[in-house]
Amino acid sequence: MHPGVDVSNHQGPIDWGRVRAAGYIWSYIKLSEGVKYVDSFADVNLSGARGAGLRVGAYHFCRPDKNGPGADAEHFATELAARGAAGADWLPPCLDVEVGRAGLPGWIAECIAEVRRLTGRTEIMIYSSSSWFYSSLGPDRWLDNGTFLWVAHWGRSIGDPGYRGDHVVAHQYTNNGRVPGISGPVDLNVAFTDLSTLSSDLGPSSPGPVEHRPGFVSHRVLPGESLSAIGERYGVPWREIWHANRALIGDNPNLVRPGWILVIPKVGRKRAHIVQAGETLSEIAAKYGTTADVLRDLNGLANLHLIHPGQQILLP
Repeated sequence: MHPGVDVSNHQGPIDWGRVRAAGYIWSYIKLSEGVKYVDSFADVNLSGARGAGLRVGAYHFCRPDKNGPGADAEHFATELAARGAAGADWLPPCLDVEVGRAGLPGWIAECIAEVRRLTGRTEIMIYSSSSWFYSSLGPDRWLDNGTFLWVAHWGRSIGDPGYRGDHVVAHQYTNNGRVPGISGPVDLNVAFTDLSTLSSDLGPSSPGPVEHRPGFVSHRVLPGESLSAIGERYGVPWREIWHANRALIGDNPNLVRPGWILVIPKVGRKRAHIVQAGETLSEIAAKYGTTADVLRDLNGLANLHLIHPGQQILLP
């Protein structure tokens, strides 16, 4: 597991070099809240953490109790753009959902879609407590292949957040941690996979997914899957997948872990369709003589109604 911290102005000045030396390799940093607020330590924390070599992402504290989803998304996207913080070398933009309203699942779905539209970034992180994921957030309304879950549950065993699934990538296990370089308590986390794999960057330091680029698809490894099974699904020899993801998998192709996102170097015998604005899964299915349910299962989609322009849909 990969240790990380999340911080805001409440932690005050941070010596990020000491944080990195203590073994923490990633951090989410509060950037914005609602429709106007920007965290007073956002810039110094973002630059300091990246300068120290941590993998860094920015989060937005959502206010569905006060604002429409488009307003929150616009504020977050504007502040991300001002810092270049939605780029492929950053962790996915994170929506922190801790307050509610009637129709919260629909609010989240619209906010995700708008952040994607405004930033051009497909991958989105959603943070909340395990109890809220179960009771209030309605993940079945918005969860898709580009959405990842960061679950807070303090007091449980590290790595056991109480809410699990294929999209869960991190556990915040305490709000009272102590870390060299940070004065006072801080949230501590573990990620179940190298979070750099959630990036669309194909640079040498990041073997993560390249969604929607011609010739590539990405695949999130499910429990029990092997490279052979994944290769069969996409019509690609397993050795090609191994070599394309060697920096992540290592020298043993049998050690493929659930949650990893693998680059599939070519679609092989599978055809693919690039979603156009306004298209539905049912319309795409009818165009190719199949059904929406078949496309959902083939592409591992959590919701028939959540696809977006530019998304690559594999065809049978």
